[in-house]
Amino acid sequence: MMRWYHSQSPVARRLLEPITLAALFALLASIFLLIRNLLPSESPLLFPPAGLALAVFLVRGRRGMSVVGLGTLAFYMAQADANHSLTAMAVMGLGPTLQAALAAWLVGRWCGMGAFATPASVQRARSMSPLAVGAGVAVLMALASTVAPGLEAARVLLSGAAHPDSANVWQHGWLIGLGGMLMGGPLMYFVALFWGKETLPSNPLIFSLASIVAGVGVTAFATIQVSDRQQQMALLTDYGHEVVTINSRLMQAQITKMVALKAFMESSKDVTAQTFEDFASQLLSNEPVLHAISWVANVSGLERVGFERHLQGPGQAPFRITEAGAGDTPVAALLREDYFPITFVAPRLPNLQILGWDMSQDPVRQELIARARDSGEIVGSAPVRLLLKGATLPAALTALPVYRASMPLATMAQRRQAFRGVVISAYEPQTRYADIRHVIRLTPAEFFVFDLASNSDETSAQLIAWSSPDVHALPPQIGTWQACAKACMPSTGSANPGASA
Repeated sequence: MMRWYHSQSPVARRLLEPITLAALFALLASIFLLIRNLLPSESPLLFPPAGLALAVFLVRGRRGMSVVGLGTLAFYMAQADANHSLTAMAVMGLGPTLQAALAAWLVGRWCGMGAFATPASVQRARSMSPLAVGAGVAVLMALASTVAPGLEAARVLLSGAAHPDSANVWQHGWLIGLGGMLMGGPLMYFVALFWGKETLPSNPLIFSLASIVAGVGVTAFATIQVSDRQQQMALLTDYGHEVVTINSRLMQAQITKMVALKAFMESSKDVTAQTFEDFASQLLSNEPVLHAISWVANVSGLERVGFERHLQGPGQAPFRITEAGAGDTPVAALLREDYFPITFVAPRLPNLQILGWDMSQDPVRQELIARARDSGEIVGSAPVRLLLKGATLPAALTALPVYRASMPLATMAQRRQAFRGVVISAYEPQTRYADIRHVIRLTPAEFFVFDLASNSDETSAQLIAWSSPDVHALPPQIGTWQACAKACMPSTGSANPGASA
């Protein structure tokens, strides 16, 4: 092969060399991509094309720009798809080219090796041992290999697609590029000199071995980093599954209680505040998380007066359907077609101030009742503030519809006609998840819960709960997924409080 190459004319060699090298670069990069797709995430830990690109610049100098540039652009632009435009991939392709050019220039100027060497740098290299030169090359390559991941990080930041794991992605890109240059660059450079029958520097074998050893060290370090990260992610995944499992059990227990209360409301002909509280208190006796459970009746405007009179017990204050007035002071609700007052609530004494409050005056609560009525199923709300004075933490409501007996419920119109009201439970996710944290195995970890139901943009999803037992532990300015990801944790999870979180 070498004999055939040297038998060609200079013009043929000048044409064959860049085409062959560009194709070789694209081939190595494609093999790397194939192996990465076959192996677990964040593998392999070496990018061989980085070494080839460095060797090309060491041999050809500035003329290597066309060879490496052609190979990188061909490879990266071939990866363009719906998520990565041709422009974005072209920018990514510039990274390895500029990175290899900088590394070759630094090595030439400081270590006297390659096409960028000067007489002064060559003289300086001759006065140093091969191991010292190799150490210098390793340091210079470490600096130069930040170019490609740096350009990619800048592209991601400018596109607004940054995420909490960006730093780990940058580090991984840096290490695989550095490992590829160290283990392949000098060795390929010396092979190219031998192929071209050019003069080799002194002790090329020792220098190559030193560079390869340094590359092995970088690769070993990267392997340990990835292994540790995979172990952490596996541990956090188990942690997340445990949190979800416990929360699902709590949600199922909550739903079971609501179903029992629905059956009570359907089977009892004349429910009073006392009978409701007696039954509901039994349901809440071993439920420390639920803040309250209530019955919200559907009252038409024509039924209002009789409804209020019926609920006024002997020696008790008049029952009124109310709404929020100035300063959230309860005032008599204005005349309208339908009302959804909080009719009964348990526990009763702590919640006396909310009895009679018309839930249709709050858009979130009104939408919750409408969804429950029309679907016939249990539904959850977006985050709301509890009606009690002084309540500050986000709460979640769950509603289960109750219909009149012996009426058809097959269609939405029939369900609306038969609708009597809803059983609603209220809880604070903060309290629930703080309790969950006490019973899971991985206590040093923290987790955060965000509402994604009302906003499809994850970066602005609101934080509604976190696992710290101290509700004031979180800085007040951290209220969104994006802010919390930057200041609180390396990665986040999310959950809709209206469903199983």
